Amino acid sequence: MEPFRISFMLRSVYDTLPSPSNLHQWGLIEEPSCKLCGERGTMAHILSGCKVALTQGRYRWRHDKVQKHLAEILDIERIKKRPSKTEAKQIRFVREGDTGHATKSQQHFILDKGSEWNMRADIGKKLVFSECVQTTLRPDIVVWTSSKISCNRTDSSLGREMKRHTSGRRKSKQS
Repeated sequence: MEPFRISFMLRSVYDTLPSPSNLHQWGLIEEPSCKLCGERGTMAHILSGCKVALTQGRYRWRHDKVQKHLAEILDIERIKKRPSKTEAKQIRFVREGDTGHATKSQQHFILDKGSEWNMRADIGKKLVFSECVQTTLRPDIVVWTSSKISCNRTDSSLGREMKRHTSGRRKSKQS
């Protein structure tokens, strides 16, 4: 991650970015209000609470940019050749009073469980994912394989931490 992104992230968490509210508190501007809607222009309001920005699609644009990046990474991962793991894991039992030998646990990636993965991402238009699931919800990304009959969906909500419940409720109302 570039240094300016880390700086932005840290400054947004600690509310030290030049939001209208902070600029007013620092004596640099007269009004602490949001330029779009007139409410108090706090960092939380600007990042995920402004109703005008929501209706203009500004949050959707940010959501779609993140989703597109995730879809690109998932697409690269899903087409990678993965070795088939058919060997059964053995469980080594330890007698009472004995000490067992520690074994290293392996990380498991969900795409290792099948082959020939398919993927669809809802970027720019509403997609129907009828191949693996019937739903009235609007998942962001769906990855499925017919070989193991497995379907995985992801849904991202990019609201600020304090407002994530509001963002989640708003997202669940979408169809």
